[in-house]
Amino acid sequence: MSAKNTLPTRRATHAGSWYTANPRVLGKELQSWLDSVPDQVSDILTEQPDQEQQYEAKDKLQTEENDKGDSHIHAIIVPHAGYTYCGRTAAYSYKALDISKYSRIILLGPSHHVYLDDCAISGCGSLETPFGKLAVDVDEIARLKRRARFSTLRVKQEEDEHSLEMLMPFLHYVFGAAKENTTHLKTNHPSDSSGNNVRDGAQSQGEHGTTLDSTNGLLTNKAYSSAAKSAAKNSSSYLLENKLKVIPIIVGNLDREAEAYYGKVLSEYLNDEDSSGGEPSRTLFAISSDFCHWGTRFQYTFYSPSETENPSSDFTFLDPRITSRDELVNYQKHLKTVPIHTSIKNLDYEAIAAIKSLDPAQFASYLDTTENTICGRHPIMVLLEAVAYTSTRKKSLPSTKDSSFRVDFVDYSQSSKCLSVKDSSVSYAAGILYKS
Repeated sequence: MSAKNTLPTRRATHAGSWYTANPRVLGKELQSWLDSVPDQVSDILTEQPDQEQQYEAKDKLQTEENDKGDSHIHAIIVPHAGYTYCGRTAAYSYKALDISKYSRIILLGPSHHVYLDDCAISGCGSLETPFGKLAVDVDEIARLKRRARFSTLRVKQEEDEHSLEMLMPFLHYVFGAAKENTTHLKTNHPSDSSGNNVRDGAQSQGEHGTTLDSTNGLLTNKAYSSAAKSAAKNSSSYLLENKLKVIPIIVGNLDREAEAYYGKVLSEYLNDEDSSGGEPSRTLFAISSDFCHWGTRFQYTFYSPSETENPSSDFTFLDPRITSRDELVNYQKHLKTVPIHTSIKNLDYEAIAAIKSLDPAQFASYLDTTENTICGRHPIMVLLEAVAYTSTRKKSLPSTKDSSFRVDFVDYSQSSKCLSVKDSSVSYAAGILYKS
């Protein structure tokens, strides 16, 4: 028996709580969110035209994209909360993928339970989901560990951590269901792209997945495809036949030097061409991150009354213990003009603008100033460092073709709309890294 066959399987320890463990019900839920994503989406930081101009703007955007030629997606940024809260936003990133272009997925997520000052790789041979198992790229992990500083996670550490597990069922479903119908992700269902109604009536699941009654609060869709119904049955064989493998990496509390180091190490997977030449990299990065965690329970009550400037230029931290009448009047005046949930959105949008700059220093400066509680800030920084290193290296090679990275954020939502300092919320965003 080979060593690969003796490696343990990481159990789906959050199935049944953060998402349903029933593959049929889960398939319906995921498909419903995928169906809700419009075929044409735009970056959320693009100024929104009025309704009369919107259709012309969308046509113009599509024409511009066609003029650019095909763009290859190298990475997605997706949230990792309970699916009831973040599933609809996450679907925006997953739906953008052309699954035929990938044979490997590198998962990068933060550690919520164990302190790490490095990057730790899975020690398992496969990853369980309600739809079947995902194969771990054991050979590539061995190569990475020979050439760079990676520790190995213990099985319990892996199973306690949710940041990567919350990506696994979605990835298995999206890549697996295509065996039955490779166009099932292309739909024409209208959707409010604001993403504000992410809860959709489900009441039993906490913001970070506490309990889920698999018989209540689940999305249904009459247009649910036959591919979704048979996904759990057929997706494992599809993944096996196409040799899709994953590399799960937990990113620790890295300093800037370590972020640059791991970005450089992983930059090889952003190359335009694989080792055989002529083809785009067949590796997809999936970055797991929620955005602002706001409220006293997160010890973060950032507030900016600014409507026109970046929030980081004028902000305070709300104090729930305010008793002075003058302070209360001033407090209520500001909140009436700029509600807390709007301030949070502006704060997150400034983070998104920093990420879109693809400048690690700009994102780091933003985090230093605002202390925004973006739990995946280190995985995002590693990706930005990988992009920066790749871009710099390409410029030094005159024989390489002219191409550039860009990031679009195509959806944003909040678990709830905070109106007072007693409220709390978590923000979610869907990002896509292209190279054109």
